Amino acid sequence: MRTTTRSTTRLGAVAPAASALVLALALTACGSDDGVGSDGSGPGDRIDVNDEGADGDGEDGEDREDASPAGEDADGGEPGVVTLAVGEAGEPVLWTNGSTEAMLSVTATEVFVGEPEDLDPDAFSTPDATEGMRPVHVHLDFAHADGDHITMIMPSERTTLKLKLADDEGWGENVQAYQPLGMPDGCDDAAPTNAYELPVGESFYDCRTFLIPEDAEAAEVHWLAAEETLVWRI
Repeated sequence: MRTTTRSTTRLGAVAPAASALVLALALTACGSDDGVGSDGSGPGDRIDVNDEGADGDGEDGEDREDASPAGEDADGGEPGVVTLAVGEAGEPVLWTNGSTEAMLSVTATEVFVGEPEDLDPDAFSTPDATEGMRPVHVHLDFAHADGDHITMIMPSERTTLKLKLADDEGWGENVQAYQPLGMPDGCDDAAPTNAYELPVGESFYDCRTFLIPEDAEAAEVHWLAAEETLVWRI
């Protein structure tokens, strides 16, 4: 469990949510004027700082269907749902990338919500797009329990990691930054490209920042495996 040096708020209490989140942001690359915005695809879109080396469709190149509601069985061969509490590790689940098949035990170790003032508008190519928004930082641990040697793990792309808002008000925006953003309890200590080898028996730490309306509440972290969806209720 990660510790915090700041008084933070854990999301989870249901509060009035803002209208559906529609946001097209682009973070400005450090030392560069080239920013890449959201590609306009479905909920949980990733916001890239720099598209070099990043695939907007995630490691499997295919968009996944959204998870079924927690506690309900999915029909038609879609993934089932495993509900967990933040800080609770899931049983190993199948993760695939091309011909690579591995069993990963995944934990959403911490979820922090920041304040609107944590966002630096100058870090975004469209500064006014951050107005009325606040960050949510999701810290994760991926333990390789069994299976093939993973030569490249990208477990937190927009197709696999999502943040659901309360009251069915949509999804947070998955921000992928390639330089530190300097937010309290944020993701500056995560791997900048989150694409590394992961042998059996080792763990991989990752983190993603999401943007949500400042009057919205986040309800669940979703991680989509090959056959199940892990859901951490916040």
